[in-house]
Parts: sequence; C-alpha cells; structure tokens
Amino acid sequence: MKKSDREIMEIFEALDAAGCVHSAAELAGDDPKNVRRCARMRDTVRPVDAAVVRPKLIAPASG
Repeated sequence: MKKSDREIMEIFEALDAAGCVHSAAELAGDDPKNVRRCARMRDTVRPVDAAVVRPKLIAPASG
C-alpha cells in the first residue's frame, strides 16, 4: 500500500524527533521496516515512492 505524502512526512518528523527507527515507528504508528525504508530513501536523496529495482533470479532466455 502506497503511503500518502502526509504519512511520509509524519515518519520523517518521528525520525527527526526520536533518532531511532523503532522509536520513530512507535511515534508514527507504523512498521519499523517502512520507517527504515523511508529513512534510507531520504538519506540517498531518492523519492520515497520510487520503484525498487531488484535483480532477476533467473537469467533471460537465450534464443
């Protein structure tokens, strides 16, 4: 489920206030995994709603 801009800002505010992912998750009422993901996106200056690129598990078929 995609987070609204307001929810993302609440996570950022909780991170700034708490300084710890788990405490920020409690303040924001969210899962620590989501808070950690938002923190990483903010630290790397990437949009929070950007798609995550994952490597393929299988090689493309050669033909």
